[in-house]
Amino acid sequence: MVKRRRLETPSSDDLSRIEEEFRSETFDRPATARGLAPIAQVAADSASHAQADGTDIRAARARTEA
Repeated sequence: MVKRRRLETPSSDDLSRIEEEFRSETFDRPATARGLAPIAQVAADSASHAQADGTDIRAARARTEA
């Protein structure tokens, strides 16, 4: 059986270093999207590119595709 390791809490210096590394890796995101989850940003981009057709047009398209 595998011997279990005892977990150690990181020191405040370690936490600061980890946070700095994280901030440097995620710096390229625009300021408006920093508080936004990446999946929400993808969904917003997709929604902005979608065509907003009326119900008649969507029904006609559904009939032709079926």
